[in-house]
Amino acid sequence: MFTANDAILREIPALVDSDILIPQASNDGSVSGSDKGDDTAAAATFALKQFYKIEQNSDEIYYEHYGMWSLQSGIVDERKSTIISRRRANLHGKLITTSYVHLNRSSRAHLMDFVDSNVESILKVNYMMVNTVLDVLNVTRKELFQMTWGYYNARTKKWSGMMGDLVHNGADIGGTL
Repeated sequence: MFTANDAILREIPALVDSDILIPQASNDGSVSGSDKGDDTAAAATFALKQFYKIEQNSDEIYYEHYGMWSLQSGIVDERKSTIISRRRANLHGKLITTSYVHLNRSSRAHLMDFVDSNVESILKVNYMMVNTVLDVLNVTRKELFQMTWGYYNARTKKWSGMMGDLVHNGADIGGTL
């Protein structure tokens, strides 16, 4: 894709896990020609970059340097890491909603302080692990707490509890699944 126009890129649903290369013409001043000095012409060189968006309908586009391409050397990969999740760990404050199930009302007050660590221990461990990951990803958190895992209501065709949060787009993560 040869483009310098962000308007075109905004239409492409290239999310954080996408792997799309964009060549951009580069004039580095290098020349190629015969050894006899007959004709010299600027060598075709392209800077390669990758782009992605945090949210599909976002106008904000993020770019990463991938490397260079030239006729002489081909593609030169200059990335620090080939693993996308390591390079794109910063989600720039995207809102992530997590739904947790707690059965004991006092558990919410003691999620991080190890008080009554044997009461709803899975909730507390998952809460700590999910929040550690969310810290690394640099996101904005929203937490939902439910008193049930969830039940399907055949009449309304909807789920309740944490399953309802997940199925009906109320939550991105189920904290205790």
